[in-house]
Amino acid sequence: MKLFLKLTDNVIKQNLRQLVLFTFLYRLVAGIFYVKTVNGILRFSLHMAGYSYLTIGNLRAFLLHPFTIPFVIFILLLGMIFLLIETGAMVTAYHSSIYLRKISAVSIFLGGLSKAKNELCRKKRETSVSGSGKLYPDELLFSGTDPDPYEAGKLCFI
Repeated sequence: MKLFLKLTDNVIKQNLRQLVLFTFLYRLVAGIFYVKTVNGILRFSLHMAGYSYLTIGNLRAFLLHPFTIPFVIFILLLGMIFLLIETGAMVTAYHSSIYLRKISAVSIFLGGLSKAKNELCRKKRETSVSGSGKLYPDELLFSGTDPDPYEAGKLCFI
């Protein structure tokens, strides 16, 4: 177990500076964009539903209004897409580190966009149950663009 942790630590240190830079900038920019977008959508949705402001008393009527439901679904999907891009970027950075390659923050972002696009455009949607009992898509974020180092025989911890 100590050997595995030491190897994992070495892999993470390979691109740590770029990974921290990407994470900071992505969360800053995406967070500001997401908050402003959600604020604008909620204001528009309130206007379309005929409310000037939201209170606990009119919350239920507002959420069940026909104009509100599609906007709430869009807000949730937008948040999921941002998380998918960030997850794909982390996979890109770690994948590059496994092969001991340096990668820039821009390349990490572009890799995240590419992996998110691949996952959103996949036709075959299989799921499996992990050890924790949660459902996860098979080959999560490895949909053919990058070879899995474990399957390629390039990585060995022994």
